[in-house]
Amino acid sequence: MGVHVPGLRQKLKLLVTYGPYRSIDEIAYKLGRRPKTILSWADGSPGAEPDNVPNRSFNALVEVFSEAVGKSADNEKVRELLFSRASWLEQELRKSSRISLRDLLESQAEQSAFGLSLPSDTASPVSIRKLPDPGADYHISLGELFRLNLRRDLRDFNLLALQYSNAVWVPVSCSIDLRTGFVFLPAQGSFMEELSARGVSFFALVANKQPYPNVVQNHVTEGVAFEIGAITALADLLKSTSPKDRRVFSSTIQFS
Repeated sequence: MGVHVPGLRQKLKLLVTYGPYRSIDEIAYKLGRRPKTILSWADGSPGAEPDNVPNRSFNALVEVFSEAVGKSADNEKVRELLFSRASWLEQELRKSSRISLRDLLESQAEQSAFGLSLPSDTASPVSIRKLPDPGADYHISLGELFRLNLRRDLRDFNLLALQYSNAVWVPVSCSIDLRTGFVFLPAQGSFMEELSARGVSFFALVANKQPYPNVVQNHVTEGVAFEIGAITALADLLKSTSPKDRRVFSSTIQFS
């Protein structure tokens, strides 16, 4: 048994276009399902009709759409939109559409900006060490220690480092060399590792003259994944800050 959602594939595409998700993969991760499972709800599968969402997953799907619609509609309204024409849902999504935080950071960032250091490096800890890999700046094995280094003088900025993988933003510890202003993720002389997020991770360093909103600072202090409130607050800050008062740097790492 399931819940019939007419035009589900089109509505999922609208969610990618106007919501905070960049792909079906990210929607699937948010729902705790595989991408092919989400597509089977839309396209049908042996023993299941197209446009059919399992009962146990429907409320979670409503929550995902509600997150994209925002304050303009409550969950009950979102349910009605899912049962209605795709054009009506599109109108509601357009009202509250917001560029995804990753798209916003990428549009403002100096990309491929970080150097990479491994414990085995004998060169300077700020040396740039790039490994060839299509679609990413570096390739690192899961569990391998590494550090990212940025040779920019950022002593006059408030710093925020983030990692984005599997549709989740998490804060990353960073430190600054007060003599040079160079920045290290994590602290100079230390290393970090990725144990589970296989695939490409996006790392960003935001340097802003303005202080970060309390909701953002609280997530950083607690070291927890950013919830939608923190993501929205950071995106709003970036959009409202003059380019002369903020700088953004990014790099990508393929973990395997």
